[in-house]
Amino acid sequence: MRKRWFRWALAVVAAFWLGLSAYPVVAQSTGGSFGGGSFGGGGGGGSYGGGGGSYGGGGSYGGGYSSGGYSGGGGGGGGLSCACVVPLIIGLVLLVIVTNAMKKKGGSSHGSRAWGNVDISAIRLGVDWRARRELQAHLERLAKSGQTNSQAGLANLLRETILGLRRAELAWLYADVSNYKPMSAASAEGIFRQLGSDARARFRHELVRNADGTQTSKDAPEMRAHPNEGEGVVVVTLIVAARREILDVANVQDANGLRALLDDMTAVANPHTLMALEVIWSPAAENDRMSTAELEQFYPQLKKIDERSIAGRVFCAYCKGPFAMELLNCPHCGAPAPGTDHQHG
Repeated sequence: MRKRWFRWALAVVAAFWLGLSAYPVVAQSTGGSFGGGSFGGGGGGGSYGGGGGSYGGGGSYGGGYSSGGYSGGGGGGGGLSCACVVPLIIGLVLLVIVTNAMKKKGGSSHGSRAWGNVDISAIRLGVDWRARRELQAHLERLAKSGQTNSQAGLANLLRETILGLRRAELAWLYADVSNYKPMSAASAEGIFRQLGSDARARFRHELVRNADGTQTSKDAPEMRAHPNEGEGVVVVTLIVAARREILDVANVQDANGLRALLDDMTAVANPHTLMALEVIWSPAAENDRMSTAELEQFYPQLKKIDERSIAGRVFCAYCKGPFAMELLNCPHCGAPAPGTDHQHG
C-alpha cells in the first residue's frame, strides 16, 4: 500500500511539472549543463538519459523576456501572473510533500550500514562577480571536453567541478542543499531526474549540453549587459547519486558544512561509487548578467551564507558586497573596508 502511494504521488508530481512547462515562467536567459550515469547494475555510463534541451534549454518558454527586465527598464515580463503563480505554488507543495516522504522512507542516518542502494545529494551555490567569469569558463571547458559516457569520465568531471567551486570559495554568496536518505535505485533515478529538470528549467537557452557522450551547443541569443545588474553572479547546481551515503548538511548558511559536503562528494568521485552526475550553471553567456535581486527571485530557496563562516573575506558596510579582507576599499563601491580610517566617497 505504501509503495503504491509513493508511485502515485511521484506520478502526480511528474505530470504536474510537465504540464507546468507550458506556463511562461520567468527565467534567466542562458545556461549550460553536463552529466550522465547509470542507475542499473551494469556499471556503464549513460543509461539515465537526459538529452540536450529537453527540460527547457531549447527556448521552450518563448521569447520576450530579457535579463534585466526586473531592474527597471521598460518592457513587461517583470512579474509572474496569477495563472502562473497558483500552479507553481501547488506544484512546489506537492514536490515538498513527496520529497519529505521519500526522506523519511529512506531509513538510517549518515554512517549507518543498514541502508538502501543509492543516496543523492544536490548542492546549489551562488557565486559573485569576482569568480563568475572564471567559473563559467571552467564549467564550459568541462562540458566541451569531458567524457560523459563512462563512469571514469564522470568521476573526473565531478572532481574538476568541485575543484572549481572550491577555488571560488571567497566568492560564495548563497547556498542550498537537498539532503536525502538512501533509497532504491528506481526511486533515486526519479528524484535525480526531477532535480536536474528543475535546475535546467531555470533558463531558456541551453548554450552547451554534454550528456551520455552526446554534445550539443549553440550561440547565445543577442543581448547586452545592463549596467544596473553589475558584474553579475552565477548559480551552479551539482547533483550526485552514489552507492554509499553522502554527508547531509544541516545549516546551509554555514560554509564549513558546505565545504565538508564537497569534500565528501570528492570521496565519491570514483567509478565504483559514483552512479550519476549532473552539473548545471546559469547564466552561461557573458552579457547575460544575473543580479543578486534576480538570483533571489529565480532561486528563492537559496540562502545567504554567513559571512563569518568564510575566512579571509569581509562584507562592505555600504553596498554589502563581499571582498578579500586585505583590501583597504570595497572594489564594488569604493567604500573603506571595516576597521580602516578612510572616509566613504
